[in-house]
Amino acid sequence: MAMIDAEYARHTIQTAHQVLSAALNYAVKRKLIYLNPARHVPPPRPPKQRQLYIWRPAEAQAFVKAAETVPTGLFWRLLLGTALRIGEGMALTWNDLDLDAPRLYIRRSRSVDENGAQRIGSTKNVDSQRYLMIPATLAERLRRHRLAQHAARLELGAAWHNHSLIFPREDGRLHAYTTLNDHFHTVRETAGLPYCPPHYLRHTAATLLLARGVPVKIVSEIMGHKSIKTTLDLYAHVSEDMQLEGLQALDQMIG
Repeated sequence: MAMIDAEYARHTIQTAHQVLSAALNYAVKRKLIYLNPARHVPPPRPPKQRQLYIWRPAEAQAFVKAAETVPTGLFWRLLLGTALRIGEGMALTWNDLDLDAPRLYIRRSRSVDENGAQRIGSTKNVDSQRYLMIPATLAERLRRHRLAQHAARLELGAAWHNHSLIFPREDGRLHAYTTLNDHFHTVRETAGLPYCPPHYLRHTAATLLLARGVPVKIVSEIMGHKSIKTTLDLYAHVSEDMQLEGLQALDQMIG
């Protein structure tokens, strides 16, 4: 509860719970304790959504430009341009990408098991499994990325771990979340943006879509939300602004 009171992000609280549980599992294996008291205790969840810091379009553009300075730049560009969860982006394979359509399938996500080890499993829920039609410019970037990755794979030879990941480490294996988190903050600081966790890329993408006038139903589908209500609850501030703009326009029309 102390972490909730200190307003830590939900992901940080869940990670702390996972690390603690993994440590207690190790203690059980070493017979230091008889059972893991955290095993059946769900992590505490913040009672309400914290105020989100959302980037303006100019800030989002500054982030994209700064992302070109790190090896994982295209990864961050994709997340901001598609509203993917970071775990969904980490789990993407080349089989999930249809460059002819062009279309991206979201079928899996990175997670952490009870022992603290990374794995690729199912998405957050059934509704999170979806596909996105992606812009041709993004598809072209991904096409060039695939060619560069193929060249790196040939150079490494037997040292390459072929998991078919779109955004792997230099040797083809799954990135550590901590490494990606460090890359994100390097990019954010280079762009001169205030502190926020990587998940705020998703919030920014959703907000910019709604502000652009994209229907909530479409934004909900892009986000992989279970229902439109989830989208409206998270982005009520945007819908209120859109309401006001709409009613002001109506007021002007009717005099």
